[in-house]
Amino acid sequence: MLEVDGSFGEGGGQILRTTLALSVITEIPVRIYNIRGRRPRPGLRPQHALAARALAEISRGKVRGADPGSEEVIFEPKKVKSNDYVFDIAELEPTSGSTTLLFQCILPALLIAKRTSTLTLKGGTHVEWSPPFQYISEVFLPMVQKLGVDSRVLIRQYGWYPRGEGEIIALVNPATEIEAFDFTQRGELKEIHGKSFSSNLPYHIPERQRNRVMGLMETHGYDISFTTTEAPAISAGTGSFLFVRYENSMVGFTILGRRGKRAEQVAEEIVSEFMEFDRSEGVIDPYMADQLVLYAIMANGPCRFKTHRISQHLTTNLWVCKQFLPDLEFEIQGEVEEPGIVEIRPTGIEFAAAL
Repeated sequence: MLEVDGSFGEGGGQILRTTLALSVITEIPVRIYNIRGRRPRPGLRPQHALAARALAEISRGKVRGADPGSEEVIFEPKKVKSNDYVFDIAELEPTSGSTTLLFQCILPALLIAKRTSTLTLKGGTHVEWSPPFQYISEVFLPMVQKLGVDSRVLIRQYGWYPRGEGEIIALVNPATEIEAFDFTQRGELKEIHGKSFSSNLPYHIPERQRNRVMGLMETHGYDISFTTTEAPAISAGTGSFLFVRYENSMVGFTILGRRGKRAEQVAEEIVSEFMEFDRSEGVIDPYMADQLVLYAIMANGPCRFKTHRISQHLTTNLWVCKQFLPDLEFEIQGEVEEPGIVEIRPTGIEFAAAL
């Protein structure tokens, strides 16, 4: 049984999610200890515990220690089974735990299923420290679709902090192969589209976000389209999202509002994030960079990508992959928190549908 120290590197939930996904893909049982060891509150949060339980169900495996607060999990996968799955984070504890992070953890496993699966995931859809639904639907999935992933998502209800109670639906088809990729040249800027969304708040809030974003972008010489949405939700919340398409890649930026934070500040922060990226030579954003690692190790050839900021999440994900695949070769050109290029040479995981 492989042992993985959950306090290594960034020492958060990403190590757990990557370890669980790799365990299913490689069918290597694993013990994860010191889970979230670098966080103020170590141990599993409800969304992490559900990820372990969900992948155990999907892989017809066994899991021990998958309870909120646990600092150790023993996970023993078997073969992945396609099905119509429903997972509700609030069943473990009332929370706005992220459904989008849960989806990204489960997706690689369902790619090796025999048939199409559906996922209904309930919890937070727009919460801090995780990608919002729009990032998954407009950036993450279109980018991995270039590699041979066939999945679609829709949102039925938004879930804001602290109550959550959002719901997303996903369709995941099996993949026969993950194509090698080279995301080192982004090409020309083709499109910028912004969205401001709010639930159970005065309509002037997303309007002010939109007006400030458009004003700032036009001042800097960018063309942008923009929409505002009244989003169905149980609780109140707001935020803005920028989708940016280049010739060879897509990126996304999100800022969420909170009580006491002016709508104009939300707009100014999101424009600042976009400007930092656009003035760099990055091809993919830092969040996409760490997510691409799992697909690179399953690819049918060497993979390369350029990001405008090498994150500790990225370097930690590479370390986790190396624990499962000791012969894996990769090279990072650049320092953490600086621009860089990553090259990954996969070792040839047998990527075939499970029995």
